[in-house]
Amino acid sequence: MRATRRRWRCGRGRKAPLIWAIAQSNLGAAYNHRVRGDRADNLEAAIGCYQTALEVRTREVAPLDWATTLSNLGAAYTDRVCGDRGANLEAAIVCYQAVLEVWTRETAPLMWAMAQSNLGAAYTDIVRGYRGHNVEAAIACHQAALKVWMRETAPLIWAMAQSNLGAAYNDRVGGDRGDNVEAAIGCHQAALKERTRKAAPLDWATTQSNLGNAYNNRVRGDRGDNVEAAIRYYQAALEVWTRETAPLDWAMAQSNLGNAYVNRMRGDRKDNVEAALGCHQAALKVQTRETAPLQWARTQNHLGLAYVDRVRGGRGENPRENVEVAIGYYQAALEVRTQQAAPQDWADTHLNLAFAFRQAERRTEALAALRAVQHFGSQWARWDEKEAELSRTLDELEGIVE
Repeated sequence: MRATRRRWRCGRGRKAPLIWAIAQSNLGAAYNHRVRGDRADNLEAAIGCYQTALEVRTREVAPLDWATTLSNLGAAYTDRVCGDRGANLEAAIVCYQAVLEVWTRETAPLMWAMAQSNLGAAYTDIVRGYRGHNVEAAIACHQAALKVWMRETAPLIWAMAQSNLGAAYNDRVGGDRGDNVEAAIGCHQAALKERTRKAAPLDWATTQSNLGNAYNNRVRGDRGDNVEAAIRYYQAALEVWTRETAPLDWAMAQSNLGNAYVNRMRGDRKDNVEAALGCHQAALKVQTRETAPLQWARTQNHLGLAYVDRVRGGRGENPRENVEVAIGYYQAALEVRTQQAAPQDWADTHLNLAFAFRQAERRTEALAALRAVQHFGSQWARWDEKEAELSRTLDELEGIVE
């Protein structure tokens, strides 16, 4: 006897709207994980599918399905390539906060922890608003997730949360800077107890890169030793992240490695700066303004720092020319790092530009740039560390210009 194959007819507005919504949500998940085709197009298709599913999967009709689809939509917004990065992350935060109204620790602890972790990651990445508040929110979210995710019951997820918490501690503005970086290192080292290169190579590479960031920022211990450790961690990550298999991660690690070479105290200074320039230029082969604008702008800023460092102490065949090149890189970065879109990054790069103008003896432009940063003032992360130097430089330049 021939088996009868049942066929679902899931047209919207017909007899099975909820099944139609399931199909839309599943299609969105497939687009989100799609390897072939353009990544930006796939994410736009995923977002469209999730939004369409939510027209039927409402909170009133199907609250758990609504929360699942909304969480997936938040993940798609977090990864989104098109549109304004800050607006996308704000949309993701709205999604995760709404989800947590349905997924509670009491009724759905694992899903609640996942939403907390995703919300924390979005707070860590967001560039709008006051950086200190965003990072504190991220830390609280990751700590909440770790109350549910235990190493004994979910080792790899626990390790992910540890690594995310470490990244947030490394970016923390409040509290003692030395304590924060040590806490970050502790979290990443804990994560590596489960994130081994053999068991989870990509996660291992992520944590290696995060450790590089922490050691590059480390206050305690010998500064030379810390930068050498950072370089080793970035190089380890690059053994797994290749341009072919993980281009954006590879480019990020290249740029971070370049930054570490600029900070390096050992070896030949000229060789270190040239190595830094090579790393940043390699990163820009992947990081384009169109596909990764914030990463592109960050590397432009790092290239500016490297070119300024190239002439420090009389190095470089043409010091003035190198400083002018640095100014060009800072100005390019500021086309993306605007005060509205990325206020903290805008202030950091604007200060770099001001000092480069000063070094190039373009004092009027240096003064204008410094005044803009001073006006930004207390909105700036770690303003108390920068205010004194900024005031001294302003007084000096104002005297010269007058």
